[in-house]
Amino acid sequence: MKSTSKTIISPMTEAIINFTNSLYTPTCMELITKEEIRDALSSGQLLSKLWLLDKFQIIFEKNPEIKKLDTVVVGGWLGLLARALNHLDERIVADSVDISLSATTIACLTLDNCPGTAILSDMMLLDYSKYNCVINTSSEHLSDITSWSQKINKGSLVIVQNNNGKEIQDHISCVDSSLELEKILNLDEIYYSDEIIFPFYTRFMVIGKK
Repeated sequence: MKSTSKTIISPMTEAIINFTNSLYTPTCMELITKEEIRDALSSGQLLSKLWLLDKFQIIFEKNPEIKKLDTVVVGGWLGLLARALNHLDERIVADSVDISLSATTIACLTLDNCPGTAILSDMMLLDYSKYNCVINTSSEHLSDITSWSQKINKGSLVIVQNNNGKEIQDHISCVDSSLELEKILNLDEIYYSDEIIFPFYTRFMVIGKK
């Protein structure tokens, strides 16, 4: 007998499926290296995103009046996190922003048939006025986290990750604790602040309201 039940796919699994499907587009394989595919699907990358998705519900718990969450993932790279967020909750519309043209081209395909879109932009020049939720999971790559965070509108919900992997190339603004990250962000309300230990570094995450 053929089953009529619908297969339940988790948001992250759905995002990975759409990303890998995008790689069947011939031009995409010219835009991404084997190393980038490896890194995008590494345990550190995926577990960090799963951690964020797991804790995201606290935003709705603290703000039950929210009907729509216009969300931007800056440094969104290949669009996996934005895709997962769009699948996580029908109230979320998540865009992915990245400065790389090749990454944004792939992110457009990852976000195909999705409420959110992929945008080519420098996060330091982005207009944040249309968003009430801002996510940055790669703040260790910024030269000045404070200058970036000051561009976010008052009252916005904010999720930021960082790590202490100072020896990793391009990690120029690492922190040593979630408390240090809290102080840099200077949010009015902190909903969540914690860390996860990975093999090569400890990752920190702060969720709150500016």
